[in-house]
Amino acid sequence: MIESTKRLSELIFKSIRGELSPPETQELQEWLERSPDNRRLYEDMIQPSRIKQGLEQVYEATASRERVLERVRAAVGTTSLSEEVPAEASSFSIRRWLPYAAAILLLAGGAGLWWFKPKVDPAPRVVAAKQQDVSPGGTGAILTLADGSTVKLDSLENGEIASQGGSKVMIRNGYLAYQEEDARTQTAAGTARNMISTPRGRQFQLLLPDGTKVWLNAGSSLSYPVVFSGKERSVDITGEAYFEVAPDPQRPFKVKMGIDAEIEVLGTHFNVNAYPDEPQINTTLLEGSIRISAASEGKILKPGYQASMKNGEIRVKQVDVEEAMAWKNGLFIFADTDIETVMRQLSRWYDIEVVIEGTVKKRQLTGEVYRSYTLQQALSVLQATDLHFSINGRQLKVMP
Repeated sequence: MIESTKRLSELIFKSIRGELSPPETQELQEWLERSPDNRRLYEDMIQPSRIKQGLEQVYEATASRERVLERVRAAVGTTSLSEEVPAEASSFSIRRWLPYAAAILLLAGGAGLWWFKPKVDPAPRVVAAKQQDVSPGGTGAILTLADGSTVKLDSLENGEIASQGGSKVMIRNGYLAYQEEDARTQTAAGTARNMISTPRGRQFQLLLPDGTKVWLNAGSSLSYPVVFSGKERSVDITGEAYFEVAPDPQRPFKVKMGIDAEIEVLGTHFNVNAYPDEPQINTTLLEGSIRISAASEGKILKPGYQASMKNGEIRVKQVDVEEAMAWKNGLFIFADTDIETVMRQLSRWYDIEVVIEGTVKKRQLTGEVYRSYTLQQALSVLQATDLHFSINGRQLKVMP
């Protein structure tokens, strides 16, 4: 049993470096299984961005690179780091130097653990009028049926909610699904379509009639036929969604984003960000292969790459897919992300209005935040030394 913070620090440090013995692995596993809080703390502690954040604050606190190096040497048992450790914390290659950074924070008597604990109380720079805060978003959506009627999906129990074109529309364990009912009615249904929309502050999951899984982010909508009866499976997206497409070589799956942008796949996993207020449409591929088309241009995307479409042009680059998929996994992940992009994401999830004042628009933010945090908690994690936040009702002001 882990009886001290120092022992826990040692085990987590060894885990990061891959040096746990079988008994130590078992010891750490027992601690992780003891409570969900333990596992959340562990996951927080092994995130490179959180290690970097703590390391930068150690540099700030000591105001001396040599004093930090002494702590690293003592922690990792070496005297030859002077030429290896960069002079500035911000220039660290985090993955390469993660064990050394962890050593500073985890083996200094275990005191470094507090860097990684969720900041429950708002930081002094987050000012809330009348102690107000904003709760995080949740699960919910509105389904628009082929006849124009609507169904609110926020808290429905399992069971059938409608019948559309030969398919039963059902709620199954919190997500929307379609179950085939009558093939003759399906044929007659023709082009009948449904649309599912998520308001700001809501996400939802659905299973399309062909078995394709879709996760819809806040402030998004998806239009689709109640039956995929033609030679292709075509849907229309506004906002952001993650797709796990059911394989069907005879019927390509197409995602349309506005007039000129389209994705064609046979069976794959990918994320689409096509919000109207974003400067470009981003498509990130996790598995398989897809073809991206914009106006007269088309490109094939490989896993781990992202296609950005703007003004009919397509640019492809390799990206961190974890950052693109953060929303689906209950996180915000920002890596030197411009503050306007950060605030657009926060505004959709917390359903708030954001006002950015002064020269703040030029700033970039880095951090990983749980979507289960309140707005004040999220802002305290993203805190920058020269930014101030003010919350008044559902308005957030960002000031220098």
